[in-house]
Amino acid sequence: MPASREEIEAELARRLPLLAEVTEPRFVHWDLWSGNALIADGRIAGILDWERALWGDPLMEYYFRRFERSEAFFAGYGGRFDGPGEQARKRLYDLYLDPILVIECYSRQYGNEDHVRWAHDNAAQGWAAFLEGARG
Repeated sequence: MPASREEIEAELARRLPLLAEVTEPRFVHWDLWSGNALIADGRIAGILDWERALWGDPLMEYYFRRFERSEAFFAGYGGRFDGPGEQARKRLYDLYLDPILVIECYSRQYGNEDHVRWAHDNAAQGWAAFLEGARG
């Protein structure tokens, strides 16, 4: 991890009250990106890859993450949800996902060293973005 456990816990503790804004959990796929959607005749025909699904804040979905932005996704959800509390929650969810992406390299035994390096670099960049967002 790009910081000590104590530093991460302290930064998380400062932001946990933001989660009180989520008053009604929704079913979240959490890996809903174009590669996991099957489209037929311009309509969604199926959705793949449910192992990350959970009840939570819809802002956890993939297209709200920092990886990719989709205007069509925002339109489907009815907005960007970029208020200060919403942005802060998205950063919390990014921070939650980043170590999972590192752990998956080992639990899924990825052989591609470039991907493993990317996952570690992404975690470091995500931590920096998390801290920067707290200052910004």
